[in-house]
Amino acid sequence: MQSVGRVAVCSMGAGKGVRGGAPVDGGRDRGVRTVASRRRTPSSPRRRGGRARGKGFLGPSRLRSRVSTPCSSSPSSEGPLVFLTREESKNDKLRARLEGRGIKTFELPLVEHTRNAQGIDQLVDKLRSCEGQVAWFVTTSPESASVFTECWRQAGSPGWPRVASIGMGTSKTLEEGGAGHLIRFTPSKATGKVMASELPLSAPGLGDQRGGDRQPPVVVYPSSELASNDIEGGLASRGFKVTRINTYSTRPVGRLTEQQEIAAREAVVVTFGSPSAIKAWKHLTGRTDVYSCCIGGTSHDACIRSGFEEEKVYAPDKPGLAGWTDVVVEVVDLLERESA
Repeated sequence: MQSVGRVAVCSMGAGKGVRGGAPVDGGRDRGVRTVASRRRTPSSPRRRGGRARGKGFLGPSRLRSRVSTPCSSSPSSEGPLVFLTREESKNDKLRARLEGRGIKTFELPLVEHTRNAQGIDQLVDKLRSCEGQVAWFVTTSPESASVFTECWRQAGSPGWPRVASIGMGTSKTLEEGGAGHLIRFTPSKATGKVMASELPLSAPGLGDQRGGDRQPPVVVYPSSELASNDIEGGLASRGFKVTRINTYSTRPVGRLTEQQEIAAREAVVVTFGSPSAIKAWKHLTGRTDVYSCCIGGTSHDACIRSGFEEEKVYAPDKPGLAGWTDVVVEVVDLLERESA
């Protein structure tokens, strides 16, 4: 067990992994044993001993040279410190936060999104023709929100849809797409499990759909083809009728450039925003010894299942960009302390 600054800590079997919470993309947190009494967050200054030093740890001189490398979007001879692996153009917010706090970054897009034309058409049709029939449109990631706003505009930007947004990042995407005013619900925690347990069964114009001969409230769930069925199962167990529409998919990039391959061999800290990025990293680099900073629980658990060293896998207690940033900062601080 260890506590690393502001990052929440939990027990991961025999390992000393740092983990907290669950994903912004409607993922799972099964199999993770959180020790609440030992968890530390920014508002809880509890601290415990222990270090995350392990196999593949950087020596003092090498680590310090990485930290002092001038800011650049490409690796120097010393290599980058923190790798950003989301799809191209989606790393800007995390990069800005990290470099604003003096942390070097290097962008290495590992995944790309593709649209499902049939799913897009189905979602547009729902938005055009199902007023009074659909209680909720559920968006569970920034990408699903982006697809939703595209389809919503194609449908003529109707004002009737009620949107459930899983968290701040997803809401921000909806707002940027002009659909922020449609948001009517956000769960208390940005996880699929909490979304499924808290989504209201009633909606204006539909009434409370529980009991009697009333039809169950309909939820339209635009999702990735790779998403689990956690949202559907959780909502269905509460009496919702869920229509899942696969509107996009995520696939790994085909290959890395020579420069990217060289940089990846020297990587120390890597950020992961999805299981797809983890799978792509392992496939393209073969490495599981890096310090893995995950956006939330789904990515954390995917790292463990993929054979990453448990004591080097980290995630925030509350998933999202702010917590993700804190995780990276704390891991970098940890490495600096270990190298002193």
